[in-house]
Amino acid sequence: MAYYKDVIDQSSQKEFDTPPVLDYQLRKHFFSLPPWAENIVSGLSSSVNKVGFILQLGYFKATGRFFKPITFRKGDISFITQRILQVGSVQIRDYADATRRRHQEEILRQCHVLPFTGEARLLCEQEALQLVSHLQKRQLVFAALASFIREHRIQLPSYTTFAIIINQAYSILRNNLLTVVDQQLTPQLRKSLDELLEKQADLQQETTKTSPYRLTRLKNNPELIRQKAVRENVVHFLYLKKLYLEILPILNLLTIGDNLVEEYARYVKRSHSYQVKEWNDRYLLLICFVKSEYFHLTDLLTETFRTLVEQNINQCEKAYKEERLLTHERSLTQLDTILASYLSTGKSIQLLQDILFNFTLTETEKLAHFSHILQNPETSSFLASLPQVLELYQQTKGQIKNEDYYQHITQGSQRLQLKVSDLVRHLQWEAAQSETHLLEAVEFFQKSNGQITPKAPTGFLKSSERKAVIDQEGKIKVSLYKSLLFRHLHRALRAGFITLPHSHLHKSINNYLIPFQEWQSNKQTLLQRANLRTMECWSTVKQDLQTQLAAQYEHTFSRISNGENLWVVKRKDDTLRFRIPTQKQEKEEVDLYPKDRLISIYEALVTINRSCHFLKDFRSYKPDSEKSTLNERLVMAAIIAYGCNLSLSRIAKSSKDINQSSLETMVNTYFFKENLVKANDHVSALIEKLGISRLFRKQSDKVHTSSDGQKYSVALDSIHANYSYKYFGKEKGVTIYSFINESHNIFSSTVFSAKNKEAWYIFDGLMHNEVVQSDFHSTDTDGATTPIFALSYLLGILFQPRIKGFSKLNFYGLESLSVEDHRQYLIKEGMDINLSLIEKQWDEILRLAVSIKLKYTKPSQVLKRLTSSALQNPLYSALNELGKVIRSLYLLEYMDDENLRQRVDGQLNKIESIHALASAVSYGTNGILPHASLQDLQIADQCKRLVMNVVICWNYLYLTKQLIKASSQERKQLEEAIGHSSTVAWKHFNFQGEFNFIETMPREAFEEELRNLLSYKPE
Repeated sequence: MAYYKDVIDQSSQKEFDTPPVLDYQLRKHFFSLPPWAENIVSGLSSSVNKVGFILQLGYFKATGRFFKPITFRKGDISFITQRILQVGSVQIRDYADATRRRHQEEILRQCHVLPFTGEARLLCEQEALQLVSHLQKRQLVFAALASFIREHRIQLPSYTTFAIIINQAYSILRNNLLTVVDQQLTPQLRKSLDELLEKQADLQQETTKTSPYRLTRLKNNPELIRQKAVRENVVHFLYLKKLYLEILPILNLLTIGDNLVEEYARYVKRSHSYQVKEWNDRYLLLICFVKSEYFHLTDLLTETFRTLVEQNINQCEKAYKEERLLTHERSLTQLDTILASYLSTGKSIQLLQDILFNFTLTETEKLAHFSHILQNPETSSFLASLPQVLELYQQTKGQIKNEDYYQHITQGSQRLQLKVSDLVRHLQWEAAQSETHLLEAVEFFQKSNGQITPKAPTGFLKSSERKAVIDQEGKIKVSLYKSLLFRHLHRALRAGFITLPHSHLHKSINNYLIPFQEWQSNKQTLLQRANLRTMECWSTVKQDLQTQLAAQYEHTFSRISNGENLWVVKRKDDTLRFRIPTQKQEKEEVDLYPKDRLISIYEALVTINRSCHFLKDFRSYKPDSEKSTLNERLVMAAIIAYGCNLSLSRIAKSSKDINQSSLETMVNTYFFKENLVKANDHVSALIEKLGISRLFRKQSDKVHTSSDGQKYSVALDSIHANYSYKYFGKEKGVTIYSFINESHNIFSSTVFSAKNKEAWYIFDGLMHNEVVQSDFHSTDTDGATTPIFALSYLLGILFQPRIKGFSKLNFYGLESLSVEDHRQYLIKEGMDINLSLIEKQWDEILRLAVSIKLKYTKPSQVLKRLTSSALQNPLYSALNELGKVIRSLYLLEYMDDENLRQRVDGQLNKIESIHALASAVSYGTNGILPHASLQDLQIADQCKRLVMNVVICWNYLYLTKQLIKASSQERKQLEEAIGHSSTVAWKHFNFQGEFNFIETMPREAFEEELRNLLSYKPE
């Protein structure tokens, strides 16, 4: 098989092996000589040796490594010769290799740094072996290994040495894994794995040459909620479960992390079965595939269980409420009749009493009166209403006991059982201590194969449910019992009390963090790597927060009291209103883009690709990937098909010289999320390199980002979509969550179910992108949860959301600092912060922050689990308490600084224009996504982002070209117009029409003058 050779991309390689670019101040800093270096330089005879020594020392101080003389920068040489040594020019090629190496040894010795040889290199090789076992991306291994080398004061080697060590580590790890597999694989297990590569017939059919391989079937699990799809997934799950339990002893011996398991599994998933059959290492890769797919199906079936039970609960609630409404209306009519009859009959009873105790009447007269009263119409009406009274009594009695509600649950039970019984029986559940009774009931259900007997556990039921589930004969109502079991299991799963150990998404919280033993053993190193050493002690952090909070309370409210804050006005109810300064309006809006023609999206894609080569990292997982040549036309066609929400068949039919079969083969070979993310990163990096992108920044040295979600309907009954009447009516949909910076650079995006909270995904985009490092981040109210405030503080990101009605939120103090002193401003005082809880959980809080910052875990996964287990998890509660303090600090600053409010408002308005562009791009099928699987939804999302980034990047290049062509006076006016406009413009683009994928089409030749475009700096 072919494995990746490159550790980082070519531009990063060049940057790593080239001395840093230094301005005047940095040159003064790094090329200044300590006394020991001055002595050495004064002892050197030739000027070139002095220059070479100073250069090597300066570069080493800046980077921790040495460079080849051919890469030394001319500007640095001139600075040293003219300003430090004051000598004539030198030829750096005369700097002899032997002298250079001797100087390096002296620099290392004086700086107390170990050379990258012998034991130091061996130590790094061992660390590389540890890193590759749990880190999936090679660039992450590269970054982590570089940090390790710096921490241990070892000389950084060249990129080539890094690549050799990392690739060697992967090779050693792979060979070790193959050895373990070869030694532990029994003949029976080998046979079981080989069966994956045999052809499998459909039911009641014989195997033929055209029958698919068993492996092919197992790779294609429908991610739909339909019963047929669920049954198919259960069959595949049971087969994989049996095989997984067989290979589990081998997996326990393999020193391999989940990330590498997933990478090896993708080799199998992306390749044909006949190819896998030829691989020498197929058993190792098939073992990884089995584990990966078993975990994936566990997650898929668990989500299916949750969705189906939720649907059943919602349907039951709806039917129950509708019946209650009808019963209520009918009961009112009955009650009116009964009460009228009661009043009239009461008069008759009073009259009977009067006659009975009237001693002036004879018995015969009394009997005559009784007969007359009992035979009148009112008495007959009363007697006729007795059945209605009985019915109303039974209804009321049943409602008091919730019998009618349990009846609805029973009515929907059979249908629910057909859908989820197999899921409950076959999934492997684990429970917290508080849910042992529930786990006991689930295990009974599994052992009895779903049969409910009088011995079925009822300890998990509420007392009212236990009464309702037993009939008058003392027997269990089977249908009601099963429905209640499924509901309690669903509740506990959502709350985090029930987990699934063999899954990716439903494990316990601890499984998502740095392993506890590793944290205890290497805490100092991990904190150092995460740049969190200053937060190690909670008492120090608390004191710092208390100081900041006290100062901000004083500053904010004193400026309001003194009338210095001119952007605060009092409402009629004496509450405060904080205004936002309006943006300056331009006299006339200038149309900056071409008016004489429309640019086709294919032309834009080709042009930007030739400017930044975003397809250069498109790689295949196929074994023969290095031999295959990427067909650029097909890739562009597929990007447009997915990005513009068109099917591959439609793009093929509406294009010339594009074949649907070729398109599908290319998509299967090259289109996966990692490739498309890299392509987007290349375009985003080009945008960041262009000088005019800085025209949109409010602060030149800071990066302000924002994120927001956009809802999309999904055509298929996908397990990853969810109902939301507000956004989709009666249909289902997903959320596409996008991240931008001030330059309108869409540097990240993700897709998830519409029911999920947007706040969970904020740090996915901020921590897992390779282009933009955020200093400030803004969201709307949906993202502004207190745990997000806490984590952003720990991760060094200033969280600056726009919160609706923020002045009505609770404000908090710390210990001696009380909010009560500021009540005259009508702010709400929250309860005391639970500082003891934060102190007890501080170590776990740091463990969580380090796990996220060092990318041990995906933030959305751990936040989702923390939120679901909020009732029982003290870590979540402690984060919530800390977040209240950080939010109070931010709100006080937000109240005080009108410019901050303006920046936040402006940044969030920018993302609205991104949503408008997204709607224009994804015009196919009226914006309804025709995908069901998460992989296809992710591909569609990344392709759409790529098309949008290409549009924005094309606009940047076009505007830069116009600036270069303009005169000095025109340039100044144009720069001003650009700074007050937006590069999110698309009226000059043609997203629709006939696509003509030919090489001779006209385009802006940005790639031919890219050097000039990149070198342009705004005046």
